[in-house]
Amino acid sequence: GADPEKGLLEKEDILQALLDRAGFDADKCVMVGDRMYDMIGAQKVGMPAIGVLYGFGSYEELSSYQPLHLPNSVA
Repeated sequence: GADPEKGLLEKEDILQALLDRAGFDADKCVMVGDRMYDMIGAQKVGMPAIGVLYGFGSYEELSSYQPLHLPNSVA
């Protein structure tokens, strides 16, 4: 999550810090998120994304970022 003391406020900065720390390649991971900020952050670090419709974001909000999938439930 965000850590203002470390300068991690934006989603892409949080994702990049995680990738760097874990040693993962962004294109081998997937961001699962329910808001446009999750989709934007994933795009900025080169990570595919799945937009979940059972959270706070709407179909209209998430679909405009062309996620891999837009599931309505965890099932």
